[in-house]
Amino acid sequence: MQYFSMVQDDRLSGELVFASSKGKGLLGDQKLETPAALYVQGGARAEYSDYLERPYPLISDAMYRITKKYWPVPELGMVALIDEATRKQRIYWSLELEPSDCISVTSEQDKLGLVRTLVLDESRIPPVPLFQVVFLRQVFVMVRLDLAESMLRREMFGFRLIAIDTIRKDEV
Repeated sequence: MQYFSMVQDDRLSGELVFASSKGKGLLGDQKLETPAALYVQGGARAEYSDYLERPYPLISDAMYRITKKYWPVPELGMVALIDEATRKQRIYWSLELEPSDCISVTSEQDKLGLVRTLVLDESRIPPVPLFQVVFLRQVFVMVRLDLAESMLRREMFGFRLIAIDTIRKDEV
């Protein structure tokens, strides 16, 4: 199976500025029944993309609904993005998933120890279409091919998919 790293597209013109948050602290316990509220300042030209990497990994409600079709299990916390100036509110879902330890030893690192070229070990990849890989301070949101194709068919925007190599443990 092929996997992609999902990253926020930095070419968006009307980026949101996060002002403050209310509820759940820093989204530490995103599975509470009370949704978190993040206040944004975006103005009329703000683009509410389907994937936000900062300040927290968030996916739009539309992307969440597609993900639920491929994986009905994930319980993600609801986050309301509120722009008081324009009186707009959008629903997002916190993408704090259990990190997977599936980075292959063949992944390349730079001098600081950060991953430069990510390679996944197929034997340790979880059997889910969406997961996180954490290495030191780096967080990679991984998307399986079938879910990635479904998101692209529905013209979702605000993210890029970077193909990631995989290797079997016995090939090392």
